[in-house]
Amino acid sequence: MKVGPRFSLLPFPAAKIDCLVRSSWYKAHVTSCDTRLRLPPLRLSLHHLRHERMDVVAAGTLALLSLLWSLLAIIHSPELSRLDEWTYLDYAWKVSAGHIPVAGEPVAREILVAWSCRGMDGTIQGVTLPTCSVANGADVSAWPYKGQNYNAFHPPVYFLLMGLFARAVSVSGMSFVTGARLFCGLVVAVSLSALYFAIRRWRVGRVAAFSATLLTLATPGVAASAAIAHSVAGACAVWLGARIVVDRNFGWKVPAIVAVAVASMRVISTVGLLALALAVILFAIFPRISGMAVSSVERRRLAGIGIAIVAGVMATYLAWALWQGIRTPASYVPATKGVSTSEFGNSDIGRVLGTLISAYGLSQYPQDWYMQLSLNSTVLVAWSTALYCFYLALPWVALAVSFKERTKRTLAASAAAGPLVTGVVVQAREIVTNASFFRNISGRYALSALPLFAASAAFVCDRKWMRSGLCVFASLGYAIVMISPLLADLPS
Repeated sequence: MKVGPRFSLLPFPAAKIDCLVRSSWYKAHVTSCDTRLRLPPLRLSLHHLRHERMDVVAAGTLALLSLLWSLLAIIHSPELSRLDEWTYLDYAWKVSAGHIPVAGEPVAREILVAWSCRGMDGTIQGVTLPTCSVANGADVSAWPYKGQNYNAFHPPVYFLLMGLFARAVSVSGMSFVTGARLFCGLVVAVSLSALYFAIRRWRVGRVAAFSATLLTLATPGVAASAAIAHSVAGACAVWLGARIVVDRNFGWKVPAIVAVAVASMRVISTVGLLALALAVILFAIFPRISGMAVSSVERRRLAGIGIAIVAGVMATYLAWALWQGIRTPASYVPATKGVSTSEFGNSDIGRVLGTLISAYGLSQYPQDWYMQLSLNSTVLVAWSTALYCFYLALPWVALAVSFKERTKRTLAASAAAGPLVTGVVVQAREIVTNASFFRNISGRYALSALPLFAASAAFVCDRKWMRSGLCVFASLGYAIVMISPLLADLPS
């Protein structure tokens, strides 16, 4: 008996079904032997929509968990962070009023008063804050670092958005500081949702992607950034990596635009992108180790992507630095000079090279710490230590696993390069601009590479027995972060 075509009852030929099945979504969710391929197209579409709806629910849940933490931390910790928060608030206050601050100019009186009235953990170099009652009339030099804004070298876009949001919500009676912190909490929440979707684009299961993103939030550096005026970034690098490797899209324009956009926010936020660029250029030169089957033409296009990212970052930063350099007084000396830096000389090259690997681990206490005392606890410190060990091993485990899962090699290599790129960027800028070098590179500078670590953890743990382990590990970390402010109130 003659058997008719398998899809003869469908309203279009089998070739069209084959084209549908080969789409990127079905490659991610359906195997070639899956019986769902025999279903009518309407059922396939409904199944697709169910999967998309579940992803939206997962991303929304992550954003909600992030906002819950931000609200708890903002309410529980009104004091300013000891690590530069007043400079970011000053930048946002001024740029949203139409003035771009110059390096070394005094912090705005409104921010100084908020700083004194809200307080701060301890002292800085033995300098205590003027009391709230006298803050309006006190000389600016009475505040730590002579009341100087030494962070005006950052590009203005992120601080402009922060300041405009804080001013907009202030009409409801909310303070500028709280509004700025709320803005940063919203940014982190949205970024975590974006990171979840970016990880999913690497064809990673939903549970592993959710757990790895939750682990990002449970990292103390990110948690702190979701509750103070600060910034983190990095999901763009995970998304661009999937665009290159999974979609095999070798166009350079989108990566260049993304690089310029991120660099216009904050230069250190480009670390993830630069790590990806380094991996892409390396694999274009040595295609056999890349795990990607690429032609000679595609190799050139891969190299073009890496060059476009680096060029976009460099052009944006250099243009901004040149303009700010013209505005900065020639006699300007940062008030922080010598606090964590030393004068650079030819004999210090070895010391500088030694610091380039100090950011690995990302979460070492107290070196990589800037959680306020009112949010800290012994349990949180213990969690940070466990996380430090996890992050220290993760990129190398991911690289080992990627020898089997070759499509993930670019992701693992980017994560492994992230802290190293951080050290190079931080030290190069300090040497060029201030003829100094940092005696140690804190892992908190490498936070924009953390999404690459999260994506690596997701694909490494996307196995039957490891998904549950990663989920438990991330959930435990989030629970510890949430209860830490309550434990901080307990007597020691």
